[in-house]
Amino acid sequence: MFSAGTAQFKASIWLQIDQETRSHIRSALLDNLVDRAQSDMQFMKDICTCICAIAVIEIPTNHWPDFITSMTSQGDQNENQFFKRAGLYNLGWVMEDLLPRDINNQEDLNRIWSTMLNNIDASNLDLTQIVAKSVGKLSHAS
Repeated sequence: MFSAGTAQFKASIWLQIDQETRSHIRSALLDNLVDRAQSDMQFMKDICTCICAIAVIEIPTNHWPDFITSMTSQGDQNENQFFKRAGLYNLGWVMEDLLPRDINNQEDLNRIWSTMLNNIDASNLDLTQIVAKSVGKLSHAS
């Protein structure tokens, strides 16, 4: 998504914001995803892009420890197809930018593997491409 230098610069700016404010921003984005994005697929993708931009900074530094659990739960257990898709988009896009070593524990990597593999959907090319990229990235760590 960004060059290494640009990504590091953006991460340093984001991490200068106090934890409470960052938490509030994350919550507001997730609330918008729940409240407003269900009727508009492009809005959902835009919100997921913002969520992922934050997650790729916060996951390696363990500032958003429940992100992976939350998104894999959405992708695996949610009967609502909108929430399932949002969880998978978020996981997929995060894995496009992170290396498996950036994930803080093997259990979270296993959750991502399982969720992605269980949700390959040939009828949804956009989502399948995201899943395929994630699985490819994950396989290089194994």
